Amino acid sequence: MILPLLVAVLTSALTQEPPRLRTILDNGAVILVEPMPKEKTVSVQLWASSRYVPETEATHGYRHLLEHLIVTGPDHDLDRKLETAACFLKARTYRDATQMELTVGADQLPLAFETLRTILRKPSFTQEQIDNEVKVMREELALLDEPAKLSSAAWRAAYEESGLDPLGTFDSMYRATPGKLDEIVGKQFAADGLALVIAGPVDLDKATAMGRDLLGPRAKGSRKPVLPIREGHPGRVADAEGSGEARAALVPGFNSPQTVAALAAALAIASEFQNAFVTYTPTAQKGLVLVGRTESSTGLGAFIDSFKSPASLYNVGRQLAHEWIQRQLRTSSGVGYLRGLLLAQGVANRPEMLLEQLDTLTPAQFEAGMRALMKDNAVTAVASE
Repeated sequence: MILPLLVAVLTSALTQEPPRLRTILDNGAVILVEPMPKEKTVSVQLWASSRYVPETEATHGYRHLLEHLIVTGPDHDLDRKLETAACFLKARTYRDATQMELTVGADQLPLAFETLRTILRKPSFTQEQIDNEVKVMREELALLDEPAKLSSAAWRAAYEESGLDPLGTFDSMYRATPGKLDEIVGKQFAADGLALVIAGPVDLDKATAMGRDLLGPRAKGSRKPVLPIREGHPGRVADAEGSGEARAALVPGFNSPQTVAALAAALAIASEFQNAFVTYTPTAQKGLVLVGRTESSTGLGAFIDSFKSPASLYNVGRQLAHEWIQRQLRTSSGVGYLRGLLLAQGVANRPEMLLEQLDTLTPAQFEAGMRALMKDNAVTAVASE
């Protein structure tokens, strides 16, 4: 009876997971295709790791500037071509990778790959183009919301130069030149730092073959990856831009029990307040789990520091953290985001690692996650206004 029972268990496990195929190319690029037949559109996301392109005082925001410049295409008409076909392109710069997301119809994969092929061609820029784009980005940076401002301040306080905000500042980006950006391009789009995720109503084998054709010819990176970020330290920032207050727990990689515990604790705390927010971008390196409010008098820090019985929020935190992860995996865009971000940092990384840690989270670990958000252990960012 043991063998049939084992087969039944394995069959059940297999049916719970949707079909998906991860392919690692010889040059180190990774492709993941997840057919989601109930979705109406396909999300095609190319992720370019920052492993060869660290944020430094000298290059602060250059990846973000490069993202803005390349997504328009060499003739500055990619958006127009896509919108004519009812397709859309978005790009974002994160600490660990740059994301380019195309949303297309089920029969429009060729258009998506044609667009990515255009983006991946080695670009050339004039100083005038760079200067004009920096002016546009200056307005974008001025419109950052309060959670983003508090998060940026906490990262800088915790990790110093290693915590520079990847969005950059006008003061850093206006020094960019064609030569400096040309150097960034080769490092940013090295094949072993690329992850391509295709999710939606697609044929698994055909989509994988298209991905191979796109990324297969690219060369590996020729430089050593940057060193892991330095150890963080707790502290307080009293003059952050914006309004409100945030607490940030210093955590190791995304698949650590300490990280999952801090995330569950932050979400549980946020559930006790109106208009609270939690910020965490899964990273394989050290990072921050941040909970905050944007009101001028939040009461958040006092609540965290005086809380004596975190076990009462244990189940709430676990449930909210589980939903936080699963919500990303219900849509083609969310799958592309979470799986792509993790794959760009390491081909073995999976969102299920977070869920596995969450499933085994103990009340004692959750209590440690709460303590990580207390003022002596965390970074406190308080806005100046």
